Amino acid sequence: MFHRSRSRGVGYSLLLVASFAGCSYTPLSTLEALDKVGPDTPPEEMKIMVALPPDIRPQKGDATLTLSKPANKTLPAESHSFRLERIPNGPDEIRTGQSANGFAYRIRREDLPRFKALISKEDGSDNRDGDTDIDADFCHISPKIPKRAVITVYLKTAELQNYVPLIKDMDVMKYLDPADRADFPRCTKDIALQP
Repeated sequence: MFHRSRSRGVGYSLLLVASFAGCSYTPLSTLEALDKVGPDTPPEEMKIMVALPPDIRPQKGDATLTLSKPANKTLPAESHSFRLERIPNGPDEIRTGQSANGFAYRIRREDLPRFKALISKEDGSDNRDGDTDIDADFCHISPKIPKRAVITVYLKTAELQNYVPLIKDMDVMKYLDPADRADFPRCTKDIALQP
């Protein structure tokens, strides 16, 4: 898992943006840029890019975006998962300056109808806290498990001309428990994606 965040009282359509924007690693310039992103932003044009250190790679297989809300007195708990597919690095990704080891994703086409249906049900009356979870498996190419793994996560939507850094220079190794750190696998050609 490379990110988990909680956001208070927002609809699913903005849960991803709002939860990232509440992170202490989010630059002020990004918060200003996200003011342009509204609840009607087309999800098919939303892209997430992860810039990784040179010794870290994503593993093959789908990454997953999960939006969830807990139960309260009147509503049951909800959890909705959507597969993310990797997209090739193009001009937008190159402009970030992180394309050498950057990996961009979007919601898989097959999952877009469910995502849009979930958004369309929002009427503004649900003020529960929400969790955003982005899960992906990683591996390392260095001989030893790295002590640090500093990443930057970018977002691009229809309203944003360029990728904006949602999380900048966060060392994810600080947030791994010892068991997860010990199980951090070594990359092989069979499991690792290449930039």
